[in-house]
Amino acid sequence: MRRYLLPAVLAAFAVALVCPVRAEEEKADKEKKPSARQYTGIVDSMDAAAKTITLKKKDGEMKTFTLTDDVKCLDADKKEVESAFFKVGDKAMVKFREVDGKAMAHRLQVPKAKKDHDEKDHEEKAEDKSK
Repeated sequence: MRRYLLPAVLAAFAVALVCPVRAEEEKADKEKKPSARQYTGIVDSMDAAAKTITLKKKDGEMKTFTLTDDVKCLDADKKEVESAFFKVGDKAMVKFREVDGKAMAHRLQVPKAKKDHDEKDHEEKAEDKSK
């Protein structure tokens, strides 16, 4: 019995030493990757050569984003489209990360249209009539 007890205790001790180190490494990796943020506005300008898009909010605030090489562009139905789909004056939503002081866009899409209360009631009544 003593023969098995010592190796078991040593193995448990080794595991106890390794686990906190690994947890700290994972925490450091999470800190390195900036969190994704979102910005919605009207397309003010788009430069295909420089791969940038500038959005303007209603209050006049403007923000320029650099499109990453693997940027995903989606229309209102979440179908993939080219970045040229977005024109000046269109409403757009950008998901981005701040990298070295630059806003790097990894997703560009047409935001979902919000239905107002009257439209919902009208659609529900139309569904009831069709049944």
